[in-house]
Amino acid sequence: RTTGTIRGMTSSAPGFLKSAWTVARAETRELLSQPGIYLFVPIILLQVIGDTFFRVGPFETQLLATPGTIAVGAFNTLTLCVCLLLLFYTVESMERERKSGLGSIFLSTPVRTGASLLGKALANSLLAAGILLAALLGGLIVILIQGKVAFDLRPFAIVWILLLIPTFLVWTTF
Repeated sequence: RTTGTIRGMTSSAPGFLKSAWTVARAETRELLSQPGIYLFVPIILLQVIGDTFFRVGPFETQLLATPGTIAVGAFNTLTLCVCLLLLFYTVESMERERKSGLGSIFLSTPVRTGASLLGKALANSLLAAGILLAALLGGLIVILIQGKVAFDLRPFAIVWILLLIPTFLVWTTF
């Protein structure tokens, strides 16, 4: 940490976690202003909810949606679609300052490179978590429409939180 004194005031470089949090907040705001989010997220949700609601079994009968079948059935679709979405927006996040002409200003700030990368990865992973939350609400709506099974968060927590969120975080840091 470097500390400087100007006219009796002291300043120091922000810590690693505070810097990462600041970058994550700024990146989240930037991500929410991207028009592609408002196009591709509903398409992903339509795919997940449509597959869940219109699944048929033997003899072309509609299958009953349970929390476990929704969590596991949507796993592949969410992994593929969200990882591709994260691939695009993570590259966009990493190149944003350079393309906007603010790269030299951003690089002159006291934010460490690792904190900047962590903040950008966290913001993109937060986008993925928002998509998972929306898919969870879609699954809840499907279960409520069918009205046969009680809703339970445990399958979603086990499959999506323990497997998908770390996958998204590793994918964005990769």
